[in-house]
Amino acid sequence: MANNIVVVGVDGTRTSILGAREALWLAGQLSAELHLVNVAGLTETSSEHGLAEVLMEGVLEGVTRDDDGDTKIITAITYGSPAAALIAYADEVDATILVAGNRQMKGLGRMLGSVGAQIARDANCAVYIPRTVEQLADEEAAADDQDG
Repeated sequence: MANNIVVVGVDGTRTSILGAREALWLAGQLSAELHLVNVAGLTETSSEHGLAEVLMEGVLEGVTRDDDGDTKIITAITYGSPAAALIAYADEVDATILVAGNRQMKGLGRMLGSVGAQIARDANCAVYIPRTVEQLADEEAAADDQDG
């Protein structure tokens, strides 16, 4: 493995931002580049690509708002089924670690499969699945405590 790269899939949801922030921390610990990757759809269209570019600007802002700027961050847009596209991207850049969300890794989602489960099963590099669902619940509880 020649490159020191952390790849994370992002879709603009709060859990994906939390996962990308954790990936940024991980990349910093490893002195690695961070690649934020959005899978914009099954096939490329100009309208999907334009929307994905706007989404990636927001994601980059959300991920880096508390960052010290030491980690090199690259954004990429790819197409295909989410798990397969992220695995292919990670293979293409010879990633060290592929970070996958756990949004659907509970209950039946675990048995039926999800993007995170498929990545964990099929990736050719190490996989890290942050507990973003729990982080989100903690954030929401803290916000409720402040409001009430």
